[in-house]
Amino acid sequence: MRRPRAFLMLFLCAGLFLILVGRLFHLQILRYRHYAEKARRKCLLLEVVTPRRGSITDRNGLPIAYDAATYDLAVVPARFDRLLRLF
Repeated sequence: MRRPRAFLMLFLCAGLFLILVGRLFHLQILRYRHYAEKARRKCLLLEVVTPRRGSITDRNGLPIAYDAATYDLAVVPARFDRLLRLF
């Protein structure tokens, strides 16, 4: 009686393993271009900068706080290495 149950469990585990391997193959081998493009689009983020609002002054007209334009720069090391090889 124990042998059929063991074979059934072995068959079920092997089946689940094959399904998992098949899904991983589908995602990583067959659909890699799709996911590579999605990742590439997420690397570049364009953000609209709102217009300046003006400065806050004290009662004498001297600025206490004011808006200033700031910039952030980020470098992706993998792309930077590729650019260094080009130039």
